[in-house]
Amino acid sequence: MTPEIITVWASIIIALVALFVAVWQGYLMRKHNRLSLRPHLTFLHKLSDQDPRFFLEIQNNGVGPAEVRQFRVLLDSKPQEHFEPASWIPTLNIIGLKGRTCGTSLNPGEFIAAGQKLQMLKYDSGNESLGSRQIRQALQRIMVQVTYRSVYGESYETSFCVRPSLFDCYETGSPDL
Repeated sequence: MTPEIITVWASIIIALVALFVAVWQGYLMRKHNRLSLRPHLTFLHKLSDQDPRFFLEIQNNGVGPAEVRQFRVLLDSKPQEHFEPASWIPTLNIIGLKGRTCGTSLNPGEFIAAGQKLQMLKYDSGNESLGSRQIRQALQRIMVQVTYRSVYGESYETSFCVRPSLFDCYETGSPDL
């Protein structure tokens, strides 16, 4: 082998290794960018014995914006068609929660920025005889689902429903001695 052939082969090998490294680095950079712009929607809620009795909000805990693809409210596992902010009032009336209500819905194409919180529902009973346990049991009939995606098109889904509580299972009082 002549020195020229060795130089040509060495140049080809170095070029191929450099190409492989550049492609691999691009892949890692793209993977990093996807993770660094990933949204993460979660629901936060509070049920108390004082007004507002129930409070529900959605929050983007991720580092990228979330594009809403679908927003659904289910009552007794049945989707409520064409749900709009004013739909919260009849939905809560059906489950026996009468009082002052304000809420919102999310529209497809709407963005929730990283760190942003949106109030979804606020319920004031105005009825002191209605306890937290009755409100929790009524809210167990409702589920809120949000399907969203990242700026890279990756789809995610989050949902909210009130689960039965350990405190729903037992009555408190003085024990019989």
